[in-house]
Amino acid sequence: IPIWIGGHSDRVLDRISRLGNGWMPNFEPDKFGSDMFDKLRRYCDSNGRDFGEIGIEVTVNVLGKTPEQWLQDAHAWKKMGATHLSANTMREVWSEELMMWSKDRSNPMTDVGKHLEALENYLEVVREI
Repeated sequence: IPIWIGGHSDRVLDRISRLGNGWMPNFEPDKFGSDMFDKLRRYCDSNGRDFGEIGIEVTVNVLGKTPEQWLQDAHAWKKMGATHLSANTMREVWSEELMMWSKDRSNPMTDVGKHLEALENYLEVVREI
């Protein structure tokens, strides 16, 4: 069974570089995210591991972004080294203090059809990346 690990502390990144089959980071594809990818690459180098052996699944928040932003983010994730995109249609908010996403219960989508429509729209935009 493959072992996929989430988080981005130094201990977690070291553990991923030694033991993980995959990484599930939870941040945006920005400077902080790029720095975390670079840090994992350094841990892989230090531990004699090929960074390319590690699958990387990032969560993309579909709601609250335009199709242009979806495309921009998907390209940024790919450039950073992500191998898988997980599309999230649950409204979330970013916490700078916690450096992570959390559910925003103020505006949930409760209709399955709306979730499917959002996922179909997202896939149409990023399918070729």
